[in-house]
Amino acid sequence: MSATWGPPHAYSLPKLMHDKGQQVPLESEMRRRMAEHAEFLENGATATPQHCSRAEGCLGPHAVTAKQKKLIELYGALTMAPQPDVASMGFVEAQDWTKARYAEYMAQH
Repeated sequence: MSATWGPPHAYSLPKLMHDKGQQVPLESEMRRRMAEHAEFLENGATATPQHCSRAEGCLGPHAVTAKQKKLIELYGALTMAPQPDVASMGFVEAQDWTKARYAEYMAQH
């Protein structure tokens, strides 16, 4: 089985996932987990919304992630592009900059 290669920002969800050694279609696995979560909430538990695992506290969904910062540094070094002011960027701007530098690097090699 060969792996699919591409830029780190372009990976997509797999069609299948493994559950106890068996391949299960991702959609059915997601439905099962949603049903378990609904049952969990019905029994009086509360869920805290969380989209990241940042230990210092979440900066919000529009903040530049640590992975994006590392990719900006990497692709900037590979293409010799000046480093942008990451503090003034949002998630989408960082994503766009990363994609552009990756395309530039691939065009060179």
